[in-house]
Amino acid sequence: MSKINTRTTESLAGRIYEFKLLPLSFGEFLELAKVDKRLLTAYKKYSLPVGELKTKYSEKEYEVFLVRYGRGLQKLFKDYLLYYQFPEMIQYDDKEKIKKYISESIYKKALEYDIPRIFGVEKIDELKFLFQILINDNGSLVEFQSVSSEAELEENTLKKYISYFQESFLFKLVYNYSKSFRKSKRLQKKGYISSTNFFAVFRSDWNENATLRAEYFGLLAETYIFNLLKEKYQYISFYRKQQQEIDFIASDDYRNKQNQIPIEVKYTNTIRWSDLKFIDKVAKNVFKRKYLVYSKNKMKQDGDKLILPCFLIK
Repeated sequence: MSKINTRTTESLAGRIYEFKLLPLSFGEFLELAKVDKRLLTAYKKYSLPVGELKTKYSEKEYEVFLVRYGRGLQKLFKDYLLYYQFPEMIQYDDKEKIKKYISESIYKKALEYDIPRIFGVEKIDELKFLFQILINDNGSLVEFQSVSSEAELEENTLKKYISYFQESFLFKLVYNYSKSFRKSKRLQKKGYISSTNFFAVFRSDWNENATLRAEYFGLLAETYIFNLLKEKYQYISFYRKQQQEIDFIASDDYRNKQNQIPIEVKYTNTIRWSDLKFIDKVAKNVFKRKYLVYSKNKMKQDGDKLILPCFLIK
């Protein structure tokens, strides 16, 4: 429990009901954005909860659906990842106005007021600089020694600040998979921001060329999937062996391998068999189960895997 919750609970014991308000889901965004009703109805019909291994409809039905609505949903999904995870933003088309709101009303309020007041942080510039480093390194391994050097912070201070970000629902760590949950906490870690909109505001280079755009949208889609998984499953890790990696292993029972779902995010125009060889091998030999691939626009289901577009995951 965070200090925010602790202080509230102590002062208002028995008189409050606690809940966590998450960023808008893609489905909620579609409803608030008042998209075409036929598109929204089709989305609700064919979308699946994150981690779901079975579809209600045939591959042929999905193909027809994607031909009709896939391009429109893909465009809306990109806009959502960049700008529309907060309900206040739905009314705006002006991207600069959206960026200003996110920067001043969400980012600055949290880092310049809420966290310093609640956790007693005095060096606000240190806090802000560290958070921007974490945004820049979103989805990458968090090497505490390296980040500590870049941010010019002692490692203990760095870890303390990161814990504040986590307790404030701004940033989350995910651990390398291990048979032992305790051991996994001592292994490599990756970090993800809680809203992809932060990335769009503070990475001004994302739109410089087609290569960067493709790379960054892949990263934003991966972040989106991670945040969905984190809310649904008790344990989320990544699987790394000899420089090869599976994005996520999701589970509610860390001791039971057959309860653990290997998940790969491939937000690319083409998915080649070579892209899936590692997850296919690990899913069969280690976890002995079907795996999931979340794509840009491809759909395929067979006995070993289910491939679905990211925009259909809720």
